[in-house]
Order: sequence, then structure tokens, then C-alpha cells
Amino acid sequence: MTEHKRETSKDLGHEPLAVSARAVSVAVAILFGGIIVALILMAGLSVYLAAVRGGAPTVRPVGTAIAPPPGIPAIDANQTATLRQVRAREKTLLTEYAWEDRDTGVARIPIHRAMEILARQPVPTRELPEESSDEGTAIE
Repeated sequence: MTEHKRETSKDLGHEPLAVSARAVSVAVAILFGGIIVALILMAGLSVYLAAVRGGAPTVRPVGTAIAPPPGIPAIDANQTATLRQVRAREKTLLTEYAWEDRDTGVARIPIHRAMEILARQPVPTRELPEESSDEGTAIE
């Protein structure tokens, strides 16, 4: 009789189908241990840096205003209202009559009226200078 030898996964040259529970639990323990060590190191570094800097907080509390560096314009917190005010002033300047300087007679008129006045005037032309007739400079 022939003897049948049972082939194992080592004999076939591939990985076994069963997963070792011990290997998985060791890998999970190493992963969590690494995370805990990293957190402890970060906390220690934070305490060390706070001591070196004199205990000043590195993050400002919420709502604390920070002054911009010199040369940078401040941010307008109410830009919408400011824009409305600017547009209202522009509209007033372009649509209403007003004295700029009453003593000298300088007034501001609406833009549409100024365009009507300018449209009625003839187009300005530029007169060309007369040609000089120097016979000595003629090229023959």
C-alpha cells in the first residue's frame, strides 16, 4: 500500500490560511504602546518649551485681538457696512447738485447732466501748424 503523506502549507510554498491570534494581539499592543509613548513625548516637549519660553502660552485665547505688524493695513471687521457707505457717498457725488466752492462759483452737477452739456458742444479740433517753405532745405 501506498502511504499518503499529508502536505502542509510549508511544503506547498504559500502562507497558511489560519491567522495567529497571538501575532495580531502583539501587533495591536505594539501599535497602542507606540501611540502612548508618542503622546507622552509630546506632552513632555510641550512642558519643556513652556518652561524655556517663560511659561507664556503659545496659543492666544479665543476672541483676543492680535495687532497687525507695522506696514500691514488693519482688517475691517465690518466691510459690508463700509462698502455700503462708500457706494452711497459715490452715488451722492455723481447724482446731486452741490457747491464745491461758492465764493469762486465752482459747483458739482450730476454726471448725466454733465454728459448732456458736453455732447452738445462741437468736437474740439486741433489746428496744425503751417508748413514752412524753406527752399534751401528741399531735396532734389
